Amino acid sequence: MPTRKRRLDRRNLLPRDYLADPFIFGHRLGVTTVLPPGGDPVSQAVALVQHHVAVLVRQEQQLERFTARRTTARFGFSKQYWSLCLLGYEWMGETVLAAAVSVALHTQ
Repeated sequence: MPTRKRRLDRRNLLPRDYLADPFIFGHRLGVTTVLPPGGDPVSQAVALVQHHVAVLVRQEQQLERFTARRTTARFGFSKQYWSLCLLGYEWMGETVLAAAVSVALHTQ
């Protein structure tokens, strides 16, 4: 199970670092991205995609109460890690991204 101490890749910054207002990561569309010092354009693009996926997941979770519990149990990672990814404090690895897309596409 991934933990906060083990980065899933070599990215130096957090996904939320690439938004002009990091506090709206995963909360609404129509954000402005920035290229912070130490960042790179590929990570900026990945962060924007993760943000959009997080917005879709958050909208779905508001409609259905136990989405997070059911999704994390099905894909085998913690709810805390799920939350950190949706808030932009962690990068989504392939398993979390697959789980998020399954929620967004209603295929859970």
